[in-house]
Amino acid sequence: MLRILHLEDDPVDADMVLDLLRNDGFEVESDCVDTLPAFQEQLEAGAHALILSDYTIPGVDALEALRLARQLRPTVPFVFVSGTVGEDAAIETLKTGATDYVLKQRMARLVPAVRRALEEAREQARRRQAEEALAKTNARLDGIITSAMDAIISINAEQRIVLFNPAAEKMFRVASSEALGQSIDRFIPERFRARHARDVAHFGETGASARRMGALGTIFGLRANGEEFPIEASISQIELAGEKLYTVILRDITERKEAERVQAWLASFPQQNPNPIAEVGVDTGEVRYVNPAASRLFPRLHHQGLAHPWLAGVKEIARGELAGGTQVARREVEADGRWYAQVIGRVAGSTQVRLYAIDITERKQAEAALAQARDRLEETVAERTAQLVQANSNLQAFTHTAAHDLRSPLRAIKGFSSIALEVCGPRLDSVGQSYLERVTRAADKLEGLLGDLLEYSRLSQADVKLERIDLPKTVRDALGLLEVEVRNKDAEIEVEDSMPSVMGHTATVALIMTNFVSNALKFVPLNVRPRIRIWAESLPRRTSSDERRARHDSATE
Repeated sequence: MLRILHLEDDPVDADMVLDLLRNDGFEVESDCVDTLPAFQEQLEAGAHALILSDYTIPGVDALEALRLARQLRPTVPFVFVSGTVGEDAAIETLKTGATDYVLKQRMARLVPAVRRALEEAREQARRRQAEEALAKTNARLDGIITSAMDAIISINAEQRIVLFNPAAEKMFRVASSEALGQSIDRFIPERFRARHARDVAHFGETGASARRMGALGTIFGLRANGEEFPIEASISQIELAGEKLYTVILRDITERKEAERVQAWLASFPQQNPNPIAEVGVDTGEVRYVNPAASRLFPRLHHQGLAHPWLAGVKEIARGELAGGTQVARREVEADGRWYAQVIGRVAGSTQVRLYAIDITERKQAEAALAQARDRLEETVAERTAQLVQANSNLQAFTHTAAHDLRSPLRAIKGFSSIALEVCGPRLDSVGQSYLERVTRAADKLEGLLGDLLEYSRLSQADVKLERIDLPKTVRDALGLLEVEVRNKDAEIEVEDSMPSVMGHTATVALIMTNFVSNALKFVPLNVRPRIRIWAESLPRRTSSDERRARHDSATE
């Protein structure tokens, strides 16, 4: 069914067009309109295969109708059917986009013109479909080339690059924009260039369309930085517009070559290994394989099998630990006067086990020597500790005895000095009184020292229990014990009340504070008033490395 949109204001002419088409075999339906808005509405509906239009319609610009049709339905053929169109106007309509024009005076041309217009429309549709299919194919091909993991390079007959995909950019480390137009020789090591040119020319002469990957063997490429690397290549050729193009697909096989090298090395590993390696059938006890090192170290290994000391217990390990799912078992074994560390593992798909071993005799000897040295050291430390305990005990006993024994004569000296000063003082001159006072003061100091000595003796024998100490109170107690010395020295003492509580042993801290203040009172120049300031400040915790650094700095200053 041919559906026509007919822009015509004369119903007689519209019917005549339908009659001519039907008489020629067309099944036709026509939507006839005579205004531009109605014409546009039908165009937007989009159900017509042919547009016919009169050139002269009152109130309608025919060329505007043509432009509107080309805008909304550019693929639908447009034929003017008019009795008033002149030659110049007809040419203008064709330039504007009309498919053809037919004069109403020569209506016999209508059917051929319609057939021709419809055929041209079908041909244009086929061409568009072919172009769209070609565009899709090219897009898919471009996507394949762009996303391919292998490098793809096309060269012309002069061996200049016309295609260089992203994988090639990555492989040769050069941008496509730089590679295009360059000779392919740029990416071939110099020693292979002449041979490559001959091979490509020969391939072109053979007429073969392609040669598969690997058929050329291992060849080498050249990166932009001068690095050579192994590649495999396949090549194909095609002739387009009389010009021959060669396309090569390249694969970097550096990793494969390295894997092959490692595999070859691993295959030779047992033979070249200086340590003993063997394979043993657990069920039969047969030694299936020994490497040269094992043959040299254990000449009777094949003959003795699992009875050999180096293989003793292997069957039990295979049926026990390895049978339970453990991948490998490790142990140390002694054989022929040497010690070995063994790794025992199952051979996949068989009842055999493989043993790898290294000689650890020297390590064992070193461990034994170290154990002996450790034992001797422990004995020495025990002896020195016992001696130190005895010496410390003797020192404590001496300290306690000396302090108690010295107090009796000290009390006598202090007592008789006080009596002499009190009874005989009035009869003594000032020098004599001064001597007795100095004896009394010396006795007081000695009594204080003996008290400290006794306190030290008691501390060394008792368990030291830490408790929270009110530091300001402890300082005040220490100053109270030294009240006479402070007054005699006319000392100025400043104590900060903001000192914190600390963890410590109360008696020991009090003794330390007393000694600090006492020393501060003593060690000042003559005729200088002592000024003592007691305060506390928070310092960051010092690590062991800080301690070592501080000792080092102190030693170097």
